[in-house]
Amino acid sequence: MKLHLKDLKSGISNQKFEFDKEILPNKGISFSSDKIKCNISSKKRHKSFNLSGKLYAKTYYECVRCLSNHSFNHVLNIDVNIAHHHYKNLFEGAEEKELITFLENQEYIDLADVFTDIIALAQPMKPLCVTDCKGLCFLCGQNRNNSICSCSIPEQQTIWDELKKINIK
Repeated sequence: MKLHLKDLKSGISNQKFEFDKEILPNKGISFSSDKIKCNISSKKRHKSFNLSGKLYAKTYYECVRCLSNHSFNHVLNIDVNIAHHHYKNLFEGAEEKELITFLENQEYIDLADVFTDIIALAQPMKPLCVTDCKGLCFLCGQNRNNSICSCSIPEQQTIWDELKKINIK
């Protein structure tokens, strides 16, 4: 998504944008909707701008236990500093916000990378379809959330017994 610098300089107040997911770089995110929306406001700061708002995206993740796809509606915060490249050193050691710099003759700021990073960082480390997901049966592979299989393991046997037979020197 491209934001014109003249709009940024004149001020943006809760402006709504909608754009196609295809403009975002491919970073392994699986989107369940073709459209991404955001509401953005800008504030002029000393030699910079602060861009804030909300980003709305629909993605899906594969559950780490049962391997089913789970859709998720993200409402993510946008909090970015934008400054001329001459002033980027003013932000060193400052707040841990994303900093986007621009050149004198530049007409717009491309927010696609920033938005992609915000969405990618929102992905859970261990995505689950539900908190009490029962996962797959390790003998037959059936999803235990959908039905109960007839597989059973003798009490004296564990799923790790075959690994214990490996002789590592």
